[in-house]
Amino acid sequence: YAGLQRNREEPYVLVTPYSSDNETLQDQMWRGINVDPAVVALSDNWARQHDLRTAQRFPWDQTKGIYILHGFHNLHCLKIIYISLSEYRRGLPQSRSWHHISHCLDALRRQIICDADDTPR
Repeated sequence: YAGLQRNREEPYVLVTPYSSDNETLQDQMWRGINVDPAVVALSDNWARQHDLRTAQRFPWDQTKGIYILHGFHNLHCLKIIYISLSEYRRGLPQSRSWHHISHCLDALRRQIICDADDTPR
């Protein structure tokens, strides 16, 4: 929709700050993922032209709907799955519902199927 090009190469590495043995750093990295830019208000005309469903109304302009950008939704999902696993590992009560976690797992599954990468690792 924005004309982004998929031309970023991400080298394969075994350990990143998101998978560090330093759990404090790992926690800071995952919890620091900002998904605030995910929410956008789009005009109904623009949404119709791009075959998007009618969305929840934007409170300040009823001719617009509220949408979540897909890439940010996926980051949100990874973040809450990390939080859920972290809470489980630490014996803490779950702060996210199972329904939300399973929705995120399914969203990521569908995204992987759609964007399957055949790069050998």
